[in-house]
Amino acid sequence: SLFSGCGGSDLGATRAGVDIVFAIDKNKDAHLTYKAYVGLLAAPGAEVKHVDVSKLKTLPQCDVLIGCYPCQSFTMGGPREPDADPDSKLFLEFHRCLELCDAKFFVAENVSGLMWLGKGKYLKEQLAAFTWAGRGYAVSYRLLDAKDYGVPASRKRVFLVGVRRDLGLYYWFPEPTHGP
Repeated sequence: SLFSGCGGSDLGATRAGVDIVFAIDKNKDAHLTYKAYVGLLAAPGAEVKHVDVSKLKTLPQCDVLIGCYPCQSFTMGGPREPDADPDSKLFLEFHRCLELCDAKFFVAENVSGLMWLGKGKYLKEQLAAFTWAGRGYAVSYRLLDAKDYGVPASRKRVFLVGVRRDLGLYYWFPEPTHGP
């Protein structure tokens, strides 16, 4: 897991049956929180690092790469100036790491503003990068609201899911399980 923060996405992945074998974040407080709850978030013996993703030269082999790269420039509560914020390009580090580990699948999550800011230019840029990463990925994306899946909060996020092209598969998002 890249940009793992305090482990929210990893908790969901773990509950879905994924064994988290490494988690990386450069934010010290998020890292310390993750370490405090590592038994709930990751597989026994998982590597949990406090490091800037750009410093990684190798990654453990994995089937799924999960990443929630920073979104401050795309969020409604932020400055919404992605061209002026270098963190807006951190998806390229996710892309680089995807090539390093040659994962079969990936899941990336970001705020809904990614879809409409710049008339979708930033989303299109990410889709193009991931489509051609490594051996190439068939990428699906959708705006999902957590409340539609039983979470007691309205939290809209864009999910990008990639399946390595040589597998000949495509990801279809599940239909909502809960009503309005």
